[in-house]
Amino acid sequence: MAKGSVANISAFTSKADGRLNVLQTEVSVFQPIPGQKPKVEKFVAIWDTGATSSVITPTVVKKLGLIASGKTNLHGVAGSKKNADTYFVTFILPHKVRVDGIRVAEVPQIAGNADMLIGMDIITLGDFSITNVSGKTVFSFRTPSVKMIDYVDEINRSKPAMSSKKVGRNEPCPCGSGKKYKYCHGK
Repeated sequence: MAKGSVANISAFTSKADGRLNVLQTEVSVFQPIPGQKPKVEKFVAIWDTGATSSVITPTVVKKLGLIASGKTNLHGVAGSKKNADTYFVTFILPHKVRVDGIRVAEVPQIAGNADMLIGMDIITLGDFSITNVSGKTVFSFRTPSVKMIDYVDEINRSKPAMSSKKVGRNEPCPCGSGKKYKYCHGK
């Protein structure tokens, strides 16, 4: 591999007209069992940065014939559930972005009639971004993370450098605000 290159980066981008209030994609899921060909099915997933962990519904469990690997207690906006079954599964996100070995818990239902919820356990494996420009929502995900995304730094790098010339109090502020210097950065 060449110096500075990153192997096995995978990503997808989802685009929609309008400003979406729910980020949703189709996701394939399977439970890897040694010596068996996995049953793979597609389901509707909601992406939720407020959820610590990814969860699935009984529909997913039943369609795939999942075998529970343990139990956990869940706490969320819809309340709590003790002794929820857990499963280790593989997610195939859009554009064949594969995430292996994710521990998910079974919940009775997910808002919006989704079959699963993608939480921060998957989102933090890479870079996740949402933009709303010209009436379109675009969200993108890549794994692994390959560089720091910092919008403040991006803005600061795009601003022209301020002159070292002394600015008079009644002159326009060099920041471009349109205000006099004394009412802006000269305070």
